[in-house]
Amino acid sequence: MKINAPMFGLAFGIMWAAVFLLLPAFGMAGWGVKTVEALDLIYFGFGAVGVSVLLGMISGFVWGFVICWLGALIYNHWLAKPKA
Repeated sequence: MKINAPMFGLAFGIMWAAVFLLLPAFGMAGWGVKTVEALDLIYFGFGAVGVSVLLGMISGFVWGFVICWLGALIYNHWLAKPKA
């Protein structure tokens, strides 16, 4: 069964952006503090508020979309080859 690559990428892009949206809120509650600290190394100023959360959501959506879209294309390409 083939995967609809753009929809697959869109779904994962939205999920990855949601992670970057919710992770700082969990960090404020005391859960995942080490993860938020690690993300601060990548997205400077990553915290509960700020532009860095928006940048994280945008980059999360873009990377999630691109990586999963390409993964679905590769999967569909391998699926189309006849088995010997």
